[in-house]
Amino acid sequence: MATRNFKVTECRKLRINPGGYEYGKRGQYYGTGEPVYRVCIDIEGTELVYECRASDYQDAKQQTLRHFAGRGLIDLSPKPETVRYREPAKGTAHYGLGTWIEPETLCYPSGAMNRRARCLVSTETIDNPKPTDGTETLRVIRCGLPDTFFSTRASQGTITIELINGVPCLIYTKYLKYDDRKVSG
Repeated sequence: MATRNFKVTECRKLRINPGGYEYGKRGQYYGTGEPVYRVCIDIEGTELVYECRASDYQDAKQQTLRHFAGRGLIDLSPKPETVRYREPAKGTAHYGLGTWIEPETLCYPSGAMNRRARCLVSTETIDNPKPTDGTETLRVIRCGLPDTFFSTRASQGTITIELINGVPCLIYTKYLKYDDRKVSG
């Protein structure tokens, strides 16, 4: 069974290989001059040694890993993608239904959208008012400094605090897009 639990413990140049003799034009021998490396690899507590001819240390390590992978001892396939989740910053305000917003101090001194908020995404727009019932999906959104006491600007929308079943929650509402409307001017 191939394993990912391995580590190259040592890679050392032993000698210049004099043994790779070939015949010359006049019948004399001459060496190829390739260095020989000894690479030690620890596979789940078992020390294995492999000697190979290589041009440098990295090439010797790669040859060793390919050698043991070809025999089914180690697994060199790429690791599956993992979702990286960064914890909220210190001083984060937590609200109901798992929503939170990072502190305002992250936006200073530039006033940029440097803080994050985990909000319920609302399907409400100006043309389609729809009350929120708490069944919306949670999403982490970049946001900046508050516009007013009740709303905070966010990327492509605003974040407001609303009561859902008596619990204050952060709601993200997208701006209305004017793509299909004609603007006279």
